[in-house]
Amino acid sequence: MIKNKKLIFFFIIISLLAIYNIIYNNSKKENNNIVENNLKQKNFHSNNIDIENTQNEIFENNNIENLVPNTENNNIVYKKENNTIIEKTDKNNRINNENTEEIKNILNKENEKNSISDKNNQIIIEENNNKLEEKTSYPWQEIDEIATFADKYYNENYSKTRLISKNGRLYNKASETYIDINFLIEKGLDKKYKNYPCEILLVKPNDLREFKELSIKNSEDGLTIFIAKKELDKQKYLIASSNSAGGIISEDEYNKFIYKYSEKYGTPTNVIPNTEKYNDILGFIKLYEGIYSDYFVRNIVADNKYACVILSPISNMNDIRQYILIKENNFWKVVLSGLENISRVPIYVNEHFPNLNIDILPKYEISNFNINNFDYTQIYNTLINNNYINNAGDISYISGAGKYCYAKDYNNNYYLLIKQNDIWKIFTPSGYSEAYNIMINIDDAAPTFILLYE
Repeated sequence: MIKNKKLIFFFIIISLLAIYNIIYNNSKKENNNIVENNLKQKNFHSNNIDIENTQNEIFENNNIENLVPNTENNNIVYKKENNTIIEKTDKNNRINNENTEEIKNILNKENEKNSISDKNNQIIIEENNNKLEEKTSYPWQEIDEIATFADKYYNENYSKTRLISKNGRLYNKASETYIDINFLIEKGLDKKYKNYPCEILLVKPNDLREFKELSIKNSEDGLTIFIAKKELDKQKYLIASSNSAGGIISEDEYNKFIYKYSEKYGTPTNVIPNTEKYNDILGFIKLYEGIYSDYFVRNIVADNKYACVILSPISNMNDIRQYILIKENNFWKVVLSGLENISRVPIYVNEHFPNLNIDILPKYEISNFNINNFDYTQIYNTLINNNYINNAGDISYISGAGKYCYAKDYNNNYYLLIKQNDIWKIFTPSGYSEAYNIMINIDDAAPTFILLYE
């Protein structure tokens, strides 16, 4: 009986120990969960604090009973007598506060950047809106259509007629008329543009590139068609070509630009032989050629800026040369030579100097005449047979082209011969002026370069 009682007592003790062990383990597990949750709430993970190490420190002294809950600010914090946990909590809170402050600073800087970026974007938007407003409020479509048609007309007729720039505008030298909008309508432009207020320009793109407001393609080179339209209420000019968008410049800027093409150097006139201007021009030609022998001058026409000279060396009367000179700082210099070999001389000269008055050029072109193959035998025989000279040695000067020939003998007698019905008819003018008038009355493009200018 006693033995059974001992056995029962032993089982009771074992059961109590088991129950205690279960209660203790559950309590420890619950405390672990509480601490872990508290650590998560304090964001220990963001600062690389190891929860397991913190838990081990809490329980390493088997002093769980010394931990008591504190419910400050509704957050559970376990305190220990040696304040180890509190110190770590304060430290991590400080780190969190520091990180929070740093994040705030970064966010503030980003907001400042975003604010600046927003302002810049607003400026860009306003600029684009202004450009869009200009593009939609101005008649760019009409200008583009006119420019495209005018450019096509110019390119198709460039080689067929004498289209040049005169005072900056497209000009037909053959008919002596400006090309305007109504002329283009006659050539096929839409009739809705009748009397449309615009100017058809033929100018150099480089002169327009000086204005930053204008967009001119780099591919645009040489004399090019542009359309200019004045906005009367805004004192501005809209300018564009068929290939370049162009833009808007003020009326003052436009007037300064177009003034470059103005023929503002006076009326071209014949330069009187043996005057100071005459001798200066010949002197600079001799300097240019490097030959200081005398010339047979055929013609010199000049204004206050440009001069056109035609002459031949005394040593070779058939070696006829044509020059363009420009006056700068009171000195003349040759800027174009060899024009005697060029066809369509007005076009060629105009491309180089669009503000040169084309009236300075003769109406004939030397290249149209086969000077070297002219037969002077018939001229000598005609003069001998009509008792004007005894032989060819009596002639001091002679030059011929086409159906005209001009000669002078050593007695200062002048002879102009014109071929009519295969017969050379003889005229005896008093000199250059009378011979010139006889030829021009027959043909205004007669080769008067055969005359001796004296």
